[in-house]
Amino acid sequence: MQNDNDKYISECKKKDVEDYSKDLDQWLRKMKCTGVTGVSLTNFADVKVGVNPEKLEPGSPGIEPYPRWTEEKYTYKGYKDANGKLKGKVFIEFENSDVLSGT
Repeated sequence: MQNDNDKYISECKKKDVEDYSKDLDQWLRKMKCTGVTGVSLTNFADVKVGVNPEKLEPGSPGIEPYPRWTEEKYTYKGYKDANGKLKGKVFIEFENSDVLSGT
């Protein structure tokens, strides 16, 4: 018997770049309409809201684009709290000109 994760993996193998692009576009549209229009994420059957109860596989690849950004050389513009932690609007530029910004 196939569990939800196996079904998901099976579906992913059938998708191409165009399919992923459409999925991402739909997801972005749903995210944009929530909060502003009064539509809740729970109104979308394909969007699962809450904490995923599944355990992570040790050694799974991460999707964080800069998992060790603090180990890189960078310049920082923004505020820090009393403990020296980044706070508020942040702008970080790496030696290779890549930029991270946000709040």
